[in-house]
Amino acid sequence: MPNIKKQIEIAIWLHQYNFPIGGKIFFEVGTGHNAIVPVGFFLSGAKRVVTIDLYRRLDYSIMKNSLFYLAKNRNLIESLYSNKTNFTILNNGLDLLSEY
Repeated sequence: MPNIKKQIEIAIWLHQYNFPIGGKIFFEVGTGHNAIVPVGFFLSGAKRVVTIDLYRRLDYSIMKNSLFYLAKNRNLIESLYSNKTNFTILNNGLDLLSEY
């Protein structure tokens, strides 16, 4: 499974401190091979996510497979995000991922 659980942990932490993700701009450092945390913020309703890394490590194949996994495991992703984000925003994001 992609590292979406890490993003959910961050979402929970932000929610505990009354900082909604929806409509906000996020800056992530250390994209790595798979930009799944920024994708998680997108699924949570972030307005924009900027992600950088010191080195170009983003791997197209790994990223594509992760997005495919998220789209194909919609029920699991919905259950992981239940009560953590706006359901309509999450579903709209998953719909977009399903198109590719």
